[in-house]
Amino acid sequence: DAKGVVYVIKFDPPCCPGMASAPGVISGRILYAAGYNVTEDFAVDFRREELRLGENVTITDPDGTKRPMTPEDLEKILASVEPDPNGSWRAIASKFLSGKPMGPFDWNGRRGDDPNDHVRHENRRELRGLRVIAAWLAHFDMKQHNTRDMYVEDSGRRYVLHHLFDFGST
Repeated sequence: DAKGVVYVIKFDPPCCPGMASAPGVISGRILYAAGYNVTEDFAVDFRREELRLGENVTITDPDGTKRPMTPEDLEKILASVEPDPNGSWRAIASKFLSGKPMGPFDWNGRRGDDPNDHVRHENRRELRGLRVIAAWLAHFDMKQHNTRDMYVEDSGRRYVLHHLFDFGST
């Protein structure tokens, strides 16, 4: 955005405006209230004229090549999504997590690279509780792929934070 904050933008399915964006944001807030680390997600509505490509914005081609994003790339993305009747688009904006990415959280075992990881993950109370909350939210997409461990530093302390993200299937 204009302040340099990086977000992932995810659109609702073409058939169903609001189907993923609103429940995704609400479910993320419920999981946060229950004590889980989640991405900061916002439902956003925007018009094409509000978008400007920054100097360092990149896009990854299907073959994995990263290159500068062009206005044509943006037009192609927007053309693939049905705008609202008023000409705006609705999406979820997920703020990038801070820290150094360490990969997904494993549901079993322990992280060998985390000296604070003393309890085997399959024995963690918060994961057993997560199963219940995910069932209550009808979150059928709760999987390792939708987790991210981040190595962070806060007030001189360094540690791994486990995050959940992508609640659009609730």
